[in-house]
Amino acid sequence: MLSIPDGQFGRAYFIPPQSTNYESLSNPANPNYEPVSKFLPPHPVQRASLDVVRVDIQLTNGRQEACSGILITEKYLLTAAHCFYSAKDELHALAAVQLRRSFFGTEVDDGEGTVLKVILPPVEHDVSIDYAIITLAEPIAGIFDKPKIRKQPILPSLNLAIIHHPLAQPMRVTRRDCLMVDKRSFSLSEVRHRCDTLPGSSGAPIYDEITFELLGIHTQGFPPSPDKSGFNSGVPILKILENSKIASQVWSEASVSPKSAKEPEVRLRPPEARTETQTAIRTTKQSVSFARYLICPVGKADCQLGPGVDFKDCAICPVMRVVPPGQSLMGSTSEDVIRYENYNESPQRLVDVQRAFAVGKFPITVEEYSIFIKDAQYIPEESCNVMTNFQWGVKPGKSWKDPGFVQSGLDPVTCVNWNDAKAYANWLSTKTGQKYRLLTEAEWEYSARGQTSAYYYPYPFDISDTCSYSNFGDYSYSQASGRRITYSCNDGYVFTSRVGAFLPNAFGLHDTAGNVLQWVEDCYFKEHDARKRDTAARVLSECPTHVLRGGSWDYAFRGLRSAFRRIGGTLVRKSEYGIRVALDISP
Repeated sequence: MLSIPDGQFGRAYFIPPQSTNYESLSNPANPNYEPVSKFLPPHPVQRASLDVVRVDIQLTNGRQEACSGILITEKYLLTAAHCFYSAKDELHALAAVQLRRSFFGTEVDDGEGTVLKVILPPVEHDVSIDYAIITLAEPIAGIFDKPKIRKQPILPSLNLAIIHHPLAQPMRVTRRDCLMVDKRSFSLSEVRHRCDTLPGSSGAPIYDEITFELLGIHTQGFPPSPDKSGFNSGVPILKILENSKIASQVWSEASVSPKSAKEPEVRLRPPEARTETQTAIRTTKQSVSFARYLICPVGKADCQLGPGVDFKDCAICPVMRVVPPGQSLMGSTSEDVIRYENYNESPQRLVDVQRAFAVGKFPITVEEYSIFIKDAQYIPEESCNVMTNFQWGVKPGKSWKDPGFVQSGLDPVTCVNWNDAKAYANWLSTKTGQKYRLLTEAEWEYSARGQTSAYYYPYPFDISDTCSYSNFGDYSYSQASGRRITYSCNDGYVFTSRVGAFLPNAFGLHDTAGNVLQWVEDCYFKEHDARKRDTAARVLSECPTHVLRGGSWDYAFRGLRSAFRRIGGTLVRKSEYGIRVALDISP
């Protein structure tokens, strides 16, 4: 809670007291308090920020204070109890309270957001837990989606994000070095974290940085300790649900919010018409019953298979995205001063894609690959080039099941060679009767660029936003590895992240920059063929090496470029090599 010099209640811009650390917050070079105004739709920070407010409090003695809070419905606000009550559960002598919503400090609404009036006193509170719920004088107009919450216990070392009004200033988000503390100081009744906060942050929502599920609210900050053993405190949303009648009613129906207008729903579509010959081929292969599921936007139940539409060919098949035909550049020129010369990205040529085709929306996951291993009885060799103490080396016994770091089933599979990738695609073909395959190198770069000629995809903004789109060798990786980097943003991962954790590119494809490199069909040639304009793979009868694309979790920024290509031994397995598949679709 922030105490503010008198005479400022009702203002958007407060002048904080001289005793506060205002310089650290106002310094644009400080990455720990990112202005929320820089995040544009559909970024999850921007979407979550619509629920966050500043709580302005005026007492009868003339004193003024400020906290943060989160709207949990169109008529209720959740914040910290100590903003309104003493430790003895005595209500402060309140003269007036107002909320300031969407205070981003931009030119929109003169940068001052919208003022909301409330009914006093709080309708519900608990000082021992440190939460309070306040009723708005008038419900918020329009559609309001309650925040998603996590109903499972919060795990130590989870990557967090706090959206707040530190020092009552325009809204900020803290993500860098924002983590749950380790097991030694973990408590199920308390959110102990090491996220930077300041006076005015009390009551601010604490989110899972990846899913943006609400985990709790921040309640108390402590000065940093020299040995980094200190932590800040918050109250878990599960603790609030156990004790709050209102909160338990708000989230009684489900653990997630109702679908917004942009969220997809899955509808079963009948299979496309096929010839008797094709049907017979599927029957002799004993494939699963084929039924294509189109993933249509809400309100478009009759969407057709075409560019921008997602689909699955079976329950265990990967989600595919239809990519439109078009033209794009492939490769780079000498004007690209940060390119890798030893990977031969020249000459630059034009790629002409004549027909739409389907591309895996995500890299193949550990769970998807494990289903293939079991069903096909495929037994890859258990030996992989893995990173041990941040040094690469081939380790017997390491494999896709244990690549040298912990993965979830939703992380991209690693430790696969080109033959493994081909075997997976062939298995999908047998299962569905469709012709799944690896992308060609030209298709991969076309899909990654999204019909642009930019060196840096898929960023619609600038390099500083890379951590919103890519899991690469950023700040978190450098802190763990001790290696020097030049990129201060924090993507929150040292090794792989779950697929889809970052924003998609222009074609709606995720993880085309970073996370894992992806095998393509082509043999490796030292240069592009300038005479070609089609997307056909360049192959030989035997290839000792093939091409990988996309960069990885340990790569520097220039390895995320659309033109970047990596040579890989056909039989080599490495814990940064993964799979993405393609599929030809009917015109």
